[in-house]
Amino acid sequence: MTERGIPFSVLKSTLGIRANGNPAHRLADGHWRGFAAKKTNTQPEFDYESVMVTVAFESDQRLKLEYEIPTVDTDSDGSPDASAPSRGVLQEVVEAAQTWYLAPETVIGLAENGSLQKSGAGRELRNDRALLAARMAGLISRYYQERARAHIMFRGYMPWSDLRGVILETIEEKDTVYQVRSAVTSVDWRLTRSGPETTIKAGYAR
Repeated sequence: MTERGIPFSVLKSTLGIRANGNPAHRLADGHWRGFAAKKTNTQPEFDYESVMVTVAFESDQRLKLEYEIPTVDTDSDGSPDASAPSRGVLQEVVEAAQTWYLAPETVIGLAENGSLQKSGAGRELRNDRALLAARMAGLISRYYQERARAHIMFRGYMPWSDLRGVILETIEEKDTVYQVRSAVTSVDWRLTRSGPETTIKAGYAR
């Protein structure tokens, strides 16, 4: 209806929307009769009693991911150490993270015969939990765990773009195991004279 020149506005005092017909009787199809109907140059198009609107709205609830670090440090008397990291709370807001949910039986269109097409069961259309998990992994690596930096090159193009945010625990090289415990911050690909390469970096500030 917006495309037909009938904008919508949100009601301020209650849950609902208002369709703003211009003139108002554009929403009075089947109700606009009599002398006034004969004098207008604009014919009614929609019936306000049967019109249906599919609405998308944004809530004030955020997608959240929590990680609780148990207190393992103790004072000399055996009591929990008040300076342990788990005694504080670190909150990080990821503005880009969203969740989209399609409610059950939402009207999503019209069939060729004019019947309503509905969504059926409710389902998620978008969930950015992986984005939060990557940020969470970086925070744990940066503020809690001992960590090291790693710069690893592989020959060939490796399909590892989803490794960003994953904690790289160890690296094994010539029978030697190195502790890293850092989040993978980048995965890059490039073509060199010796052939394609994939480079993974962990523990670097982004």
